[in-house]
Amino acid sequence: MKILLDIAPEKTDFVLELLQNFDFVRVEDVSEELTDAHKAILDERWADYVANPDSAIPLEDVKNELLANLPKRKWSGSLSDETADKMLEHTKR
Repeated sequence: MKILLDIAPEKTDFVLELLQNFDFVRVEDVSEELTDAHKAILDERWADYVANPDSAIPLEDVKNELLANLPKRKWSGSLSDETADKMLEHTKR
């Protein structure tokens, strides 16, 4: 399984150091460049939004719906539940 983490720049060193303690985690850089196909999709969606701005769903509504549907997880390993909960809470911001 692959998981992509979007980490705030000021937290990157901390998270990378934490992850390096796990022998089952591999960290790799991922290109953030958009392909021409992705750019075309974004341009099309932007044009749809400009033509129909009332059809958009507010970001807060989308975030709330996604967070409501996340499975509740408990951590295993060397992290305490308290530390894991703080990390999860940080990802909800």
